Amino acid sequence: MKGKYGITFTDVKEIPGGLVYNCNCLTDLPFSFLAISIKDSFIVEDTIRKELGLVDFKELKPEKTEVVKANPEYWKDFVADANLTVVVARKP
Repeated sequence: MKGKYGITFTDVKEIPGGLVYNCNCLTDLPFSFLAISIKDSFIVEDTIRKELGLVDFKELKPEKTEVVKANPEYWKDFVADANLTVVVARKP
């Protein structure tokens, strides 16, 4: 299962207000980069959207996407334990 969808996360460490980790892309020419996720972004908190003045804020569930609908068996592990969330909003 590790890397099934093309990426892995390693060296995950807590930092004040979030996490820092290596994002490893398992492509034909593999590469890694340092990533930081702040708590407000990964718990889909109100703080960021309020500061940016965004409205009609909606979280897009993986099972509602065309990609997952086209091959639900392949994506079932991701749907059960998604490691990212797509959020849609607009600025009036």
